[in-house]
Amino acid sequence: MLGVLLRVSRADGAAEPGRVGLEVDSTGFAGAFGADWAHRLRLVQVPACALSTPAKPGCRDAVPVPTRTGADGGLAADVSVGPDAGTLFAVTAGASGGTGDFSATSLTASASWQVSPQTGDFSWSYPLRTAPAVNGPTPGLAVRYSSGSVDGRTSSTNNQPSWVGEGFELGSGFVERKYISCAEDMTGGNNSVKTGDLCWRSDNATVSFAGGGGELVKDTAT
Repeated sequence: MLGVLLRVSRADGAAEPGRVGLEVDSTGFAGAFGADWAHRLRLVQVPACALSTPAKPGCRDAVPVPTRTGADGGLAADVSVGPDAGTLFAVTAGASGGTGDFSATSLTASASWQVSPQTGDFSWSYPLRTAPAVNGPTPGLAVRYSSGSVDGRTSSTNNQPSWVGEGFELGSGFVERKYISCAEDMTGGNNSVKTGDLCWRSDNATVSFAGGGGELVKDTAT
């Protein structure tokens, strides 16, 4: 897309090119597109064939012209203008401007995968962003897939998939407390009747994550 085209030529009959100040009022169409399009507008010089055969690759070659903001808020530049047919310019948007860069970013892998040469197991892992930890290291969290976990299942094994899908696993970890029978917790007036219900067994909790775990220690500092 070449944008708005305009032809500028000398009107004094001189045979050689000359320099002239060019201003284009772009305020009427500055809001035609999003992504801060108006702030990325610039002037470029294009070949004369851009009017007759714009589909040809060579006719779309644009040479950027140093562009500044004009007195009316439009575009202004000092350009070289040829005689006779003149010089063709276009108003088009660049990839970046004063409000940001909208150019295409390089493609980066968002997941990792590998195949075991011994078993043929295909494993895939997609990392997930986690909230910053208040105090201490931030745990890693990822969705993982293993084809071997599906291939090894038979009718005599548990074929129920995980909650994230067949062959997938999300080791988010867990924290659990330990409980005892309320009949064993009769001291200090905690319970007056022996029942089979479960009661909380003191201040204890166990944290478990993929690759490790342990009991949490209560901070009694005041």
